[in-house]
Amino acid sequence: MNKNRNFIIFTFFLMLISVFIICCVKYFGKNSCFNDDDFFYARYMIGESYFDSFKFSIFHGGGYLGLFLCKFLSFGLPCLLNIHPDDFICNQEGIIRGIFTCFILFSISLFSIIRNKSKLLYLVSFLFITFYYFNCEFIYFTSLVNYNFYRYFFSLLFFSIFWYFIYSDMLRDKKESKINYFKLFLVCISGFIVGTSSEINFFVSSSLAILIIIYNLISKKNKFNLNINFYLPITFLFISMINFVLSSGFRKVAADRGMADIHITFQTLKEYTNLYLDVCFLKNYYYWIFFIILLILSLIFCYRKKLFKDIIFPIFFQISLLTVMYSLVLCGKTFGGDYFLCHHNIIFLYRMLIMYPILILFDYVLKNIYETVKYKQVFLRTVCVLILVSLICMNIDFINKIKIHSNVFYKYKKETYMCQKIVRYYYLKKEIIKIPQSFIFDLPLDSEIHANIYKNSLYKIYKDNGYININFMIVPNGLEVFFKDGGKFSENELKELKFARLYDDDFVLGK
Repeated sequence: MNKNRNFIIFTFFLMLISVFIICCVKYFGKNSCFNDDDFFYARYMIGESYFDSFKFSIFHGGGYLGLFLCKFLSFGLPCLLNIHPDDFICNQEGIIRGIFTCFILFSISLFSIIRNKSKLLYLVSFLFITFYYFNCEFIYFTSLVNYNFYRYFFSLLFFSIFWYFIYSDMLRDKKESKINYFKLFLVCISGFIVGTSSEINFFVSSSLAILIIIYNLISKKNKFNLNINFYLPITFLFISMINFVLSSGFRKVAADRGMADIHITFQTLKEYTNLYLDVCFLKNYYYWIFFIILLILSLIFCYRKKLFKDIIFPIFFQISLLTVMYSLVLCGKTFGGDYFLCHHNIIFLYRMLIMYPILILFDYVLKNIYETVKYKQVFLRTVCVLILVSLICMNIDFINKIKIHSNVFYKYKKETYMCQKIVRYYYLKKEIIKIPQSFIFDLPLDSEIHANIYKNSLYKIYKDNGYININFMIVPNGLEVFFKDGGKFSENELKELKFARLYDDDFVLGK
């Protein structure tokens, strides 16, 4: 009876936190639009089918589930449902991303209970990771752009499943290790997906796998339990990774990012090292202080037990991650004249990945202390209360951050709406389409490839293939010209942006 009550309480709070996450993600995305990378990657090119995203040879990111979901959930699905994609992306799609976010944070939190099978600890860890994620999101705005969400953050779902299964099995004795073919199948699929996701993820994974294999080969004692549950998923990881890096899309992007002509000097290394220390260490000093404390405690415990393999995995993980982050020096200054280590999506992903080693070490230290204390439940609850108090202190201004965060893309969404109405207005009047020059910075319609994607999206939204052949004229003072030509925007219309109104020809024409 007591177990049932605890399970009900656990489920209730798990659902409560999940509802909170979904509501926050939905609210954050209320002004989402096809801007930034979404202008190109969240829509379909002319002649592109739904499943072309899985082809390695099409473009960068091809072969990855995340690219398919980005395009289909942002644009393909609403078109099939006859819902305007620009309305869907900031409403229903926000709820979908919220649900995905819950599962991703669920999976990351699992690393805090590999040894401590405590529902209370899992809930507190889940809450901690939730607020940690939102604090990272407040700084880097990664998840506001769907392409960034599915390419970087969404990939952590499969990364977590992949390594949680492998690491848990590695720690078991040979007698305890069993083959669950269904789980093994899911982990192999996860490994394949990781191998086609973010380069950071699959290079960290491959490096970590190699270090584990080398450790087992040279270690005489304290070896990991490596069997089919390790080697088969790792094989799937390397197969997909090799397919990805050999694809024409990846090779083109790699060449654009300096990999075709690597040129490194002593001055380059000196400059990059200073940036590396700042981004990876100094700006995360609180993390490294806590990590070092946990690592020292872990070393003490494993020395007493003579089981050093207990902490090898998080150390190898950290080494792999830091090595991959430093290897970005090979790209040179190809990120808008700066190093790719400055890329906000890469920094965001780095800050999420560094949580895995610290959760594992925290779990290990907590388990060892828990075994020695007299009042075990009191100790565990005290630790959980301390974590919750620290969360409250860290998130005092959470509400203000939400408000600021949710309005980041309002300007882009407004311009997107105005531009689409202007295009529709001139198209319906069968006149030359005049695009205000002020919109071009955010809506790059002066680029032929972007203009073709935009035309194709109008064709799919309004089910009129005439849009594929339209031509744009970029006009200075374009809004004034639009008003002179009889177009208009009401104050209420721009206050409550509803793209569904643009299906109404009479509304667009102002009749």
